[in-house]
Amino acid sequence: MRYVCIAVSKRTSKKSKIPIASSSHCSDEIEQKLLAVPWDQRVFLAESLLSSVPLTGKEMTEEEEMAKVERREREIETGQVRALADAEFWREAEVI
Repeated sequence: MRYVCIAVSKRTSKKSKIPIASSSHCSDEIEQKLLAVPWDQRVFLAESLLSSVPLTGKEMTEEEEMAKVERREREIETGQVRALADAEFWREAEVI
């Protein structure tokens, strides 16, 4: 039997072991077992998994990220683009 380990807490670094079977339905089985884990542990795992996915489709170096941030700041400051208020962003996001 194989196991998937998830961290219980950043504070304690305690881990839980969840047994998973080797099968073509492994992802469904993993999902069902993880849904049985307490919600705070699932949140930690979700944050960890999401942070491992590049948002741009390619990995950016720290220098590239900073250059992008600085470019976007200049675009806002010079009026090339308009920053959205929080409420406006969420209204538009709901339409999509």
